Amino acid sequence: MKTSNKGIDLIKKYEGLRLTAYKPVSTEKYYTIGYGHYGPDVTAGMTISKEKAVEFLKQDLAKFEKAVNAIELEFNQNQFDALVSFAYNCGAGNLKSLCKGRTIEQIGNKLPAYNKAGGKVLNGLVKRRAEEQKLYKTPVGQNQNEKKEEPVQSAPVENTEKKEEKEQEVPFVVKVEIDNLNIRKGPGTNYARINKFTGVGAFTIVKVSEGKGSKTGWGKLRSGLGWVSLDYCKRI
Repeated sequence: MKTSNKGIDLIKKYEGLRLTAYKPVSTEKYYTIGYGHYGPDVTAGMTISKEKAVEFLKQDLAKFEKAVNAIELEFNQNQFDALVSFAYNCGAGNLKSLCKGRTIEQIGNKLPAYNKAGGKVLNGLVKRRAEEQKLYKTPVGQNQNEKKEEPVQSAPVENTEKKEEKEQEVPFVVKVEIDNLNIRKGPGTNYARINKFTGVGAFTIVKVSEGKGSKTGWGKLRSGLGWVSLDYCKRI
């Protein structure tokens, strides 16, 4: 099963479009471009056309389509599109968590629960989950006057372990609120201190985990520097 134009438009709406390579924060390893396309193939100063951005989007869609297709339930086109949008945003790991042990109806009811980053409810995620749920629960062909949309053929999935993965990522940017913040090897005070943050700055968090010594959890830095306690960070 492939994502329809309706599903692709939903993803475009919430990912946004940037035609010049950029880094949300300077510490990120790679650049981002297009509809949230991130990886070693994006370089400093790179610019692309809108058509190229759509091509990147289709390439990225392929692995999330594969993840939804791997779930052994008979989704209709609207349900499939909504789940691909969800996985594109939350990762294939969270998709598995959402669907595990649930019926098709229960999955749709659970969608709005995935509206947090760093333990905090984000308005943007609330809106996206609501729109995905609305699409998920809309019967296919309910509006007989609606033009039927043909599925968009996405690019084949590359079989490579070196390709940058987004699974189980929860990307958001935090500002460190204090100097001399410990950066640890893992999520918890029981992990060794491997660095210290000094000065004012910001980092992109790609994974959130519970751990000893933090009320709000620990955030893994995209830069690869390690983990920081979210108690001393503020989302920006």
